[in-house]
Amino acid sequence: PVTIQSQLYKQSGDNWIKVYEDDWSWVKTTAAENKILITQQKDNYNRRRILIYNISNNTSQVIEGNGQLKKPLDATSFNNAIYISDDMKGVVIKDGDSFENISINSPSGPLDGEMIFQNNKL
Repeated sequence: PVTIQSQLYKQSGDNWIKVYEDDWSWVKTTAAENKILITQQKDNYNRRRILIYNISNNTSQVIEGNGQLKKPLDATSFNNAIYISDDMKGVVIKDGDSFENISINSPSGPLDGEMIFQNNKL
């Protein structure tokens, strides 16, 4: 399959067939486990979602507005679970109908503070 703007095409013989189209902007596209995972945005980045297109059976699924995601940035698939990086929630794993949020024990943003450079050492 190939993407052109907000359209997804699949080659069939010598022809290209449109298999998906919507009016969302596509931010990032990843392929894994016979799936194309597309991070999408709309309304000046106020709405974001993940589109999962299954290449094997030409079906699609959307993960959006479920309270589990705030600002998805990218997604991939491993052992049929969907791993989503979210700017506000960290890593979110969707496995079937369940969601798990992986919070890493670290600051959520850049640290404030000073660095001292003395005797050619930082």
